Amino acid sequence: MIILPDWEARIDSHGRIFFVDHVNRTTTWQRPTGPPAPQGLTRSNSIQQMEQLNRRYQSIRRTITNSDRPEENPVDLPPEPESELMPHSITEYRRESAVAHSSGRSRLSLLLQSPSAKFLCSPDFFTVLHSNPSAYRMFTSNTCLKHMISKVRRDAHYFERYQHNRDLVTFLNMFSNKQLELPRGWEMKHDQTGKAFFVDHNCRSTTFIDPRLPLQSSRSTGLLAHRQHLSRQRSHSAGEVRDCTTSHLEST
Repeated sequence: MIILPDWEARIDSHGRIFFVDHVNRTTTWQRPTGPPAPQGLTRSNSIQQMEQLNRRYQSIRRTITNSDRPEENPVDLPPEPESELMPHSITEYRRESAVAHSSGRSRLSLLLQSPSAKFLCSPDFFTVLHSNPSAYRMFTSNTCLKHMISKVRRDAHYFERYQHNRDLVTFLNMFSNKQLELPRGWEMKHDQTGKAFFVDHNCRSTTFIDPRLPLQSSRSTGLLAHRQHLSRQRSHSAGEVRDCTTSHLEST
């Protein structure tokens, strides 16, 4: 088979012939019949054409690698587009995409540390729930709400999916203590209708969930206070014993 200069015929794993233009780094199923395009053509094309070129390479690569039976002597894959031939804007876009992906994972990690996510996953959640009659009625009567909370408690990552659900927002706000200050890194603002929303500067996000949620149950707080009270009583009793002993020794 006679091939024009700078062209190459290859066979994929299904036995089909395709042609590679090494000048413009394109592939085609049609046998070339004319002279190859000048090298400068691709470099003068738009970014959109370059992206189409990349997709074409990926399409051919998938066709070759998705064979049902592996070949004993696999054919060469179409070459990867070389980075030095790609416009700087495409390279920068890919770099920014990688940074954005990493940043997205960081924001998710911060979101899972937010008061609302921590409250839903707290071991004391049901203790607090039973002490709030209005919230408990909503929880028991709303099957979807119960399902969402169950999913989040099993895997906190589900909170990212459900965090803007209206029922979940309403439910969580039943536990907020508006007498408390906002947590560090949070700010309250109002929209055009006067409705309050909250800005989480840690995650760079907004929510209608009031972050002033109880992260300890009243039972846990009461138990801690009781222990502190007992500790003070022991210290006071020990002081009285020491005073009595000292007085007895002095009188003797």
